[in-house]
Amino acid sequence: MIQKLNLYLLSFLYLLSGVLHLYNPDSYLPIMPDFFSFHLELIIISGVLEFIFGIGVLINRVREYSLWGITRTINSFYVSSFEHVNS
Repeated sequence: MIQKLNLYLLSFLYLLSGVLHLYNPDSYLPIMPDFFSFHLELIIISGVLEFIFGIGVLINRVREYSLWGITRTINSFYVSSFEHVNS
């Protein structure tokens, strides 16, 4: 029961995050590190990926791939978060 609730919560949060990336990408521009090119495009791509992963965690056949994708995106976002905190 708790695991299912956690999956729904994870899905909701990733769907929401994906929609926010697509709806208001300008709010994410200040935290993009300078060493990345194509800031706006990367924000859009990450929003689409988060939306896909949010749906994927609810589908048994692709849940493992979605969780791996979430893990990889979290690791890649760590760089931009670290850059933002230190600036």
